Amino acid sequence: MTSSGSPARTPSRSVAVFNDNVAGYENDVSGSRTSRPDRVQKWYDCALFYLHKADFLHVPDLRTVQSIAILTNCFNIVGDFNLYLTLIPVAIRIAKILKIDCESQLRRRPLVEQEICRRTWWTLVICEWLPVPYRPPCIHEEDFDVNLPAIANDDEIGPDGVFRTLPLSHPRPVHYHIAMIRAAQVKYRFRTALKARPLSRANVVRLVTGADEDLARIIDDLPPYLHADSDELLLPVPPSPSAQSWPPPAIGEAWDAAFSWVPRQRLLISLVLLNHRMAINNTLQSSWSDESILLQRIRSICMDSSSAMITLALQDGVELEFLNTCRRYTANLLEYSISPDGTKGHGDDIYWLASCTKLVTTVACMQLVEKKLLDLDDAGVVEQLSPELKHIRILQADGTLVDKKTPRITLRMPLMHTGK
Repeated sequence: MTSSGSPARTPSRSVAVFNDNVAGYENDVSGSRTSRPDRVQKWYDCALFYLHKADFLHVPDLRTVQSIAILTNCFNIVGDFNLYLTLIPVAIRIAKILKIDCESQLRRRPLVEQEICRRTWWTLVICEWLPVPYRPPCIHEEDFDVNLPAIANDDEIGPDGVFRTLPLSHPRPVHYHIAMIRAAQVKYRFRTALKARPLSRANVVRLVTGADEDLARIIDDLPPYLHADSDELLLPVPPSPSAQSWPPPAIGEAWDAAFSWVPRQRLLISLVLLNHRMAINNTLQSSWSDESILLQRIRSICMDSSSAMITLALQDGVELEFLNTCRRYTANLLEYSISPDGTKGHGDDIYWLASCTKLVTTVACMQLVEKKLLDLDDAGVVEQLSPELKHIRILQADGTLVDKKTPRITLRMPLMHTGK
């Protein structure tokens, strides 16, 4: 008990409250995603404090593993990257001591606890198998046997089993979790096969195309609400076929609030799958000069994925840190795409870039935005760099010219090929 008479917080309790604050921070559209509010840093420090108070390195406890799994969502927010690399292997080792890496042992636990263990274990595996940039994993597929989490919300799992009250395709956070697990499995198996033994180019091509097809299947298997081109949720069933203006405003607003996490999950799964399609296909970059249809397809996938990631980032305000992880791939893709024989270029080489300059310009602008030298939504910067854009006249149908009205042109508009 504390001096105030309330129960002392356990490590898992402190991290749970901390995670609620982080979720609120991430969903606060009025705040800057690149800022680090004091409350997030304080709750992060609080979580680590209680982990150490629990002597987590000496006392194996499921709550410790859960706490570290929750913290994986927060290390990047506070910039504690080295601790991230250290604590994930620690959590995996504690989980193995607790035998939550073995399905036969899990079945001895209550059903609800089984699902908690599966979700926690696979969260750690995702963090270990899907890092960007790549690092050798500390856990391998043959080292554990754990089923995927059940497709069910918390309130659909009881002591006697899983009782779904809604269709499988209904929005559930676990859909995103399972998609990330499958993506992690594809990347792990691809990397393992690539390093297992020397492979001929033909075998590498088969490995790359197989992994890419696996990632494409993950995209196809996503429930409709998680598809990148979807902006709708599955709404409640109307009370009758003749119901007008369904759903009513009150229900629609409540529905949007209940699933406020969907747009963020949709964006992240799109970026992760695009990034890993690009990384896997990039393995054959040195063969891009080959004119076979297959290698042309692989080159096209890399370039299209890179372009799509930049577009998504600009549209949805992705943290610039995420783009940094892909910058190396993008630079290499550009270099090989403009080189006629796949060799590295030199400083005095001349190329006909045509529309490829858009990609160069976009990357350069985003680097300047990252350094806070440019602002995507500051029209004054655009007008300062290009004074001719300050006073634009628009040709009318009758041949007259009129001054352009607001809004003014911002950097975001030409980068996204949009305007008003």
